[in-house]
Amino acid sequence: MRRLLLAAALGVAACTPPPPCPVVAYAAGTRHSVVVAVAESLLARRPAAARPRACLRLAAQASYDQVDQPDAEVSLAESLVADPQVVAVVGHMRSRGSLAAAPVYARAGVPQLVPASTSALLRAIGPWTFVLSPGEEDQAAFLAATLETMRLRRVLVFFSGEAYGEGLVAALRPRLAARHIAEAAAIRVGPGADVATLAEAAFRGRRFDGVVLLTDYMQAAGLAKVAVARRPGIPLVAGDGAMYPAGLRQLGGTAAESLQVVSLWTPDTADAGVRDYLRWFRRIAGRAPTPSEAFGHDALLYALAAIEAAGPARSAIRQWLAGDGGARPVPGQVTDRRLHGGGPPRMALVRIGPAATP
Repeated sequence: MRRLLLAAALGVAACTPPPPCPVVAYAAGTRHSVVVAVAESLLARRPAAARPRACLRLAAQASYDQVDQPDAEVSLAESLVADPQVVAVVGHMRSRGSLAAAPVYARAGVPQLVPASTSALLRAIGPWTFVLSPGEEDQAAFLAATLETMRLRRVLVFFSGEAYGEGLVAALRPRLAARHIAEAAAIRVGPGADVATLAEAAFRGRRFDGVVLLTDYMQAAGLAKVAVARRPGIPLVAGDGAMYPAGLRQLGGTAAESLQVVSLWTPDTADAGVRDYLRWFRRIAGRAPTPSEAFGHDALLYALAAIEAAGPARSAIRQWLAGDGGARPVPGQVTDRRLHGGGPPRMALVRIGPAATP
């Protein structure tokens, strides 16, 4: 009889659903994102006692066309804050989408950890938004120093007509002037603009010895095609918004191989944990992680660490992130960034070059 009762009890336990799990939603990509899968795989390798008592969930846009579209980003944010299990969100992917979603998270009291957007507006938008990557001021300083090292004296600048490009070009201008680098012209590339026509008109009749592209990868690819055709050998330097090598090669062809793009993160391969992360990412995705994906991984770890330290209440998580927790590294992180404080960023200029052979 005791055995029957024990078996029945075990049967009831097996049918009982697990208790609700506090969820960190990853909204910094599309349904093809692998950041959550890599993070889950690495977390599963920890001893059971060291695994976070929270769940990760991929909650991204259905397609790349929706990324950074304000209506789509706001709709995604509204669906996440309506779920009481979601206690923190990592996202969104870019500055414009993150800015559009930020008020939704603030009104609902959900901490938003933005992994890789550079806009200074995000850092001042309110107490519920935290940014992990270096900002536009850091990148502008790096770009100006790089252009000076390349001995460029007069550059043609293209910038996207939204928060990312407008903020970065505004930060870059005084730094160019301080290094005595002239701006031949600054061309705004609005959403849906005819990039080829803009580039052809900008190249005509202007004197410059380098081109700076502060745009996304799609615009950068189109601009590079015109630049290589009109001025073969002209140095082409792009901001981090263009750091998507596969997309650049697909849209720009061989012209994309001439691009040098700012990378906001360079992996410290002397660190065993970073090497492990790189191996697991390549094993799952079949390629190396982008800086945005590395920042996304670390933003997830910050959210999990906050839940572990402060509990699953949204307000307690925000308080931990705003306090000493966000100023310290967290276990397993692969970048050297903090949510506030910390040292200088590890940026580099990466030449796209041809695709690696399998």
